[in-house]
Amino acid sequence: MPRIRAENLSAHKVLNRSAILQAAEKMFSTEGFLASNLTDIADVAGVGRSTIYEYFPSKDDLLLAVAESRLLPLMSAVEESVVSASPIDDVCKLSHLTIDFMSANLELTRVVTWESRYLSKEYQERLWRTVAPLSGKFRKLIEAGLPSENAEVLAKVVLFTLRDAGDILLHAEEDGLKFEAVKSTSLGFIRRGLGLPPLR
Repeated sequence: MPRIRAENLSAHKVLNRSAILQAAEKMFSTEGFLASNLTDIADVAGVGRSTIYEYFPSKDDLLLAVAESRLLPLMSAVEESVVSASPIDDVCKLSHLTIDFMSANLELTRVVTWESRYLSKEYQERLWRTVAPLSGKFRKLIEAGLPSENAEVLAKVVLFTLRDAGDILLHAEEDGLKFEAVKSTSLGFIRRGLGLPPLR
């Protein structure tokens, strides 16, 4: 019988799931989604391979669960963010919040921006639904601040700019770039695209 890691079975399951998610995020980030296998993830997590299937039916489900669980704090902050008198300034604040989150969570950023492309179309759509609150908030703010523009397209342009900034952050050190320069340049690009002057 397997050893229970916690004071009861319920707590044991929570610990197992958390260990599997952490191991998967690490493996997907360092080895890549395609090169990672469930046996190695199980070894890093300290569980048997069959234990992973108790929580996640497939590797795709596991990657999606990593993204969903780690993106929840950002999505909560997005939902709670207050709209001010200047919706376009709020787009910039939300962009700043997002890029700060990405730079503080580089492994997750790699998983979401790079490794998720190997997911099936169904799983990619589910991942997109996970970030839908962010996309929706950008769209609403842009509609309020620039009513004559195509808010849906502009919201996607902002999101893709942030996604690409995340990719640049991933490689900043090896490319000789400073995090702050990447962040300020990306945010400046978004401001100019929305017709705002650069920050001094």
